[in-house]
Amino acid sequence: MGQLFLLNEAIVAKDEQNFKEGMLRLMGINKYENHRFLKHNSIYEISVFDEFIYTKFNGQLEQEILRYIEQLTSYSEDYVDNESKANDYCHSTFNGFLGFDFSNSKININKQVDCELKYRDWCFRYSPDKEYLLTETLIHPNEKENHFADHHGKKELSEFWDIIKFCPFIRKGRSDRFGGKNFIRKIHDDGKIEVVLYKTSKQYAIMLETTGTNFQETQAIANIVERDYNR
Repeated sequence: MGQLFLLNEAIVAKDEQNFKEGMLRLMGINKYENHRFLKHNSIYEISVFDEFIYTKFNGQLEQEILRYIEQLTSYSEDYVDNESKANDYCHSTFNGFLGFDFSNSKININKQVDCELKYRDWCFRYSPDKEYLLTETLIHPNEKENHFADHHGKKELSEFWDIIKFCPFIRKGRSDRFGGKNFIRKIHDDGKIEVVLYKTSKQYAIMLETTGTNFQETQAIANIVERDYNR
């Protein structure tokens, strides 16, 4: 289970607008069910609450920010303010920190989460199981598009396609240039994966279009393809 600690020192702001913008970015993170966002009760004692929350408690945004803080899971142990303490608390390195100004902290930059994009990056860097992070296609396996050029490898590619099309992260397939010694020849940023049937006579290849939207997602899908379909 991944756990992220709200870091009091990273909830600092130059002014009220800066504070609210930072909190809105945190509130906009779409948390996975198997992750926990935690707070230490000392969060309520930091100065920004006196400046921007308690003095304007009747404001709608102020109440929403306070509700967001309140719904975070509380922990009563010693305040976790560094990675060593986080590792001990979680019994793993699958942890990170929430905030919007980490300039005065010594937290690894990859564990500093201040928005949805940084959260997704943290997930793919540290989650031991990445499959649940991926989006499955809604296309039925038998309706997925494929195109294989008329050459001697068409039979082999078609046979492989009849297996790989059942992978829920694959959308399309088409024949690609021959050659390669590795099953996964190349991973593209746009969700495409080049797979080589390296056991065939001319190393026939197929370009797979996946649900990956960036390199990290596509890398995770390539790992699944390698694990489940390299036969």
